Amino acid sequence: MSVPAPQPEDNEHFDPILDGAITALRPAVVNYLRQELGFRTDLEYRLLNRETGGHWDFGTKPSRQGYAGSLGELEKARVRNGRLKIFIAHGYTDLVTPYAMSQYLASQMKPIEGAAPIDVRVYRGGHMMYLRPASRAELSRDARGLYEAATPQ
Repeated sequence: MSVPAPQPEDNEHFDPILDGAITALRPAVVNYLRQELGFRTDLEYRLLNRETGGHWDFGTKPSRQGYAGSLGELEKARVRNGRLKIFIAHGYTDLVTPYAMSQYLASQMKPIEGAAPIDVRVYRGGHMMYLRPASRAELSRDARGLYEAATPQ
């Protein structure tokens, strides 16, 4: 940001980064859905739905939804299919999902004999590192390599 972004009085959860991204990305997504994919609906597209997110119970209420997690399912999948390749991509300066946490959690998983290691890659940029052309090219190359390695010849 190159200019101050004051918090609007009617939005106590204003985030200068996310709200700025919504302003730019929402119309782009709607245009893509309509023009490129031919998808039409009368429903409003919400890039971030804070109303729905505000109802999530992070383990503080009797319903005990808790935080979303996938390590248990990931471990089961690796046990069931030792050839499963797992690729986790992160932006180096991502403050929403820090890459170091994925590296740490992947290193804490039980070793499974014959299973492919979990591949955690870090790219220049933040949460949407693929918006940087160089990071997008690297991510594309690495994802292509994953698919090529997993595809029988």
